Amino acid sequence: RKWQKVLRKRLEHWAASHIRASWRGLQDRRFVKKMLAVKSKYDLREEKSVDIQRLIRGHWGRKAMQAVRDEVARLQLAQAQVRARRERAATAIQRTRRGFASRLITEEMRAERERMRALEKLRIKCARKIQRVMRGMFGRNIARAARAAKELFELQWVMARKLQAAWRGKLGRDKARTLRDFKEYQLMTHSAILIQKTWKGYRGKYMGKVAASLAGLRNLEVIAARKIQSCFRAKQGREAAKAKRDLMAHTLMRMRAVQVCQRVFRGHKGREKSAVQRALKGLEHKAIPLYNKLSKEKGEFEIVKEKITALTEVLDPREKDTQELRKEIALIARSKAKFWDSERISGAPQRFMTDWLRERLQEKIQDAESVVLELRDQLGELQIKEREKLRHIRHISRELVPLTTGTIEKTKIERTNYLRHKVRVEKAASTDIQKCFRGFWVRCAVHGADRDFWVEDYDTTTGQNLYFNSWTNETRWRKPLGMKLAEEFNLAVKQGKTGGDDLRKAGGWIEMIDHQKNLTYFYNNSSQAYRWTEPAEFEDPATETNSDWYDAQDEGSLIGNSGPTGKDVGFWNEMCEAEVGEIFYTHKMTGEIRWSLSPRSAFDKRGAIAAAGASVEGGEGEDEEEEIVIGEWRRVVDSSGVFYINDVTEESQWDPPQEFLDAGYE
Repeated sequence: RKWQKVLRKRLEHWAASHIRASWRGLQDRRFVKKMLAVKSKYDLREEKSVDIQRLIRGHWGRKAMQAVRDEVARLQLAQAQVRARRERAATAIQRTRRGFASRLITEEMRAERERMRALEKLRIKCARKIQRVMRGMFGRNIARAARAAKELFELQWVMARKLQAAWRGKLGRDKARTLRDFKEYQLMTHSAILIQKTWKGYRGKYMGKVAASLAGLRNLEVIAARKIQSCFRAKQGREAAKAKRDLMAHTLMRMRAVQVCQRVFRGHKGREKSAVQRALKGLEHKAIPLYNKLSKEKGEFEIVKEKITALTEVLDPREKDTQELRKEIALIARSKAKFWDSERISGAPQRFMTDWLRERLQEKIQDAESVVLELRDQLGELQIKEREKLRHIRHISRELVPLTTGTIEKTKIERTNYLRHKVRVEKAASTDIQKCFRGFWVRCAVHGADRDFWVEDYDTTTGQNLYFNSWTNETRWRKPLGMKLAEEFNLAVKQGKTGGDDLRKAGGWIEMIDHQKNLTYFYNNSSQAYRWTEPAEFEDPATETNSDWYDAQDEGSLIGNSGPTGKDVGFWNEMCEAEVGEIFYTHKMTGEIRWSLSPRSAFDKRGAIAAAGASVEGGEGEDEEEEIVIGEWRRVVDSSGVFYINDVTEESQWDPPQEFLDAGYE
């Protein structure tokens, strides 16, 4: 009875747990189904927006491609005409040249044939001699290989006898070892049986106590399991709710991002459309006469077309009637009857004499053919007039292209260039501001009074490093900038090869390595000067290299008395003063002069490009060298670099066109 109560409790507990799990699963499935419906709704809305954007972009792309195709067709037609004239001239030249070349080739082939015959006879003679020598060598090699194979077989037989003897000895030793192991196994089995009998006796005594302890332990386990399940289910519910909230927040964030992108895109297109409308409105006074002329030509074209249609409706039945009349005359001519029924004379079927009817029908067909011929002449004149009107309409439409389509494309390109220039200017300005700000903080950290008083310590409570300044009694959790610079860019070992002990030093100068360019330069701790040639202190410690001499010089006279040493440092030329032999540096593009040149200034590509752009905008002598025109393409340099513009299509690109590549420009 007690066992039945326990079983009933367990069944009730299992049924309750199963019901709770089913109910929670049903709630979760309902919630997931609801969330899936919301997600499918959002996905459908996103797909519709993407489809609309794709259709708009496709429409704009097709319009742009149609304009490009028209221009390409015109250029191809002009190129085909030039190629046709060249091909006609080349055909005459090639015909003369091929005749002369064929005669030369015939003489060369005759001489080559005689030479090949002599070579063939010599080759056969040499081949026979080589074959005789090779057959002798192959025979000696075969005999040598047979002797080696025989010796190898004898050696293998001796080694096989030795291996068999060793294998038989190993088998005997393994058999003896197996017998010893079997005897030991029997002894261990007997000992295990005795130990098991003793253990069974002691186990029976403690089974009762263990059963009672297990019953109490099971009750405690059930209580603990219920608490653990409750905590775990609560934790799972919180995690599921958090995951659902995160999913909803992520979905809403994506929707907001899509809306922002769409709003920005619509704003950009709206501003572009407004700029196009303003440009078209500015050219409206020029386009109105052309539009009026175009509408007048189209009206006249429609009138001519209507006349052609009406004339064709009259001409076709007359031609058909003339053809039927010819057929009837042909039938009458083949007939031998005296009378013939016809409705051509009176309009109603009537019998006439065949000869008389033939004469009347001949007269009638002559009149009909004269009328048809006159109508055809009128139709030809109207068709000529129609083609002339079409030619006028096409001419006016081509005149309207620069004022409509060309203006639209030009406005879009100008707006794109304006936005591109604005982004570049803002990026360059932000970079300059960041550079100035970082330079200010670095200078403050390097030249600060408390720079050398920072001490690193360890906080045992938080397990983190802290930094204390013994001068200002300030405490920080983040490493100060001055301390980082002292560790990473120590002036004594800045960009050194290994450590401070391995660097060459003399008179305050330290030899450095620029690892990016693999070049050697020299840095002075006290004056903070950079030199790319070895100072005199490394040879004579008593001398002193400084900029006092350079400060007292005039730039104009200094350039006139100096010449290049042939060594380039990035965008700078190394110069040597003729009288004193002092070294200084001049910029290749701007002509700037410096006595000290840091690695960053020497290889600053952005500064060099900005200097080149400034020289182009300033109208210096380099402007004529930078702007090159080849065919329809023009090479232009501005603050952003070098780019290329097509003067016909007004297209711009960064890569050199094929014309510049063919001319040797890269």
